[in-house]
Amino acid sequence: MTTDELWEQLRASIICQPYIWPGDIDDMATVYESELAATSDRLNPFREVTRRPRTSDPWFDKDCFEPSASLAVLNVHTLKLPEI
Repeated sequence: MTTDELWEQLRASIICQPYIWPGDIDDMATVYESELAATSDRLNPFREVTRRPRTSDPWFDKDCFEPSASLAVLNVHTLKLPEI
């Protein structure tokens, strides 16, 4: 999407045509929101992406878990120490 495409879409929308704006402020806010959402969807359509988690290597889990667990134990003991 380029800035020029965005401006072109906005100029063609009801937002830039005040002679057909609704008279009620609430209706105007609804039109404004729906026009911006529709323009955004046209220029940048929603895409669904599927992410499949990969299992990690067994050596990585073991080598990283043990130091992390011992560090957590040390942190708990540090919190229990009296302040000097």
